[in-house]
Amino acid sequence: MYEDKANVYYDWMTCDFFAFLAGQDASRMYWTAPGSGSQVYGICFQYEARQAEPRTKEAIDS
Repeated sequence: MYEDKANVYYDWMTCDFFAFLAGQDASRMYWTAPGSGSQVYGICFQYEARQAEPRTKEAIDS
């Protein structure tokens, strides 16, 4: 999505990343770490991501 964009789009990439995290299934027991493939357990990050997304949009707009 952002492969051809300059680093000026980092703010929107961050906002989209928080939206992605907020949409993850909270009932999952673990996630697989990219690269190593190791399993990461017990992280409940969806609430924080839902809180961060509108704050990121607010920061972009100001």
